[in-house]
Amino acid sequence: MEAIITIVGFLGAGKTTLLKYLIKNFTDKGWNPYVILNDYENANIDVQHFREQLNLNTIKPLSGSCICCSGIVELRET
Repeated sequence: MEAIITIVGFLGAGKTTLLKYLIKNFTDKGWNPYVILNDYENANIDVQHFREQLNLNTIKPLSGSCICCSGIVELRET
């Protein structure tokens, strides 16, 4: 069974901090999380925050659209 966790919030709400915490706890338990980052402009920048915790092949940035609108196709392909 796989779990999907969605984190949403305004700028500065602590999404990145929470995600770093979750990744650390999951990897400490031997799990292999796959992270999809969606941000209208900064998803590729956010990948840099997680490079030390995860392999780059387990992080997928989706930039330039929101997943509830035009980005849904890219999300489904991922």
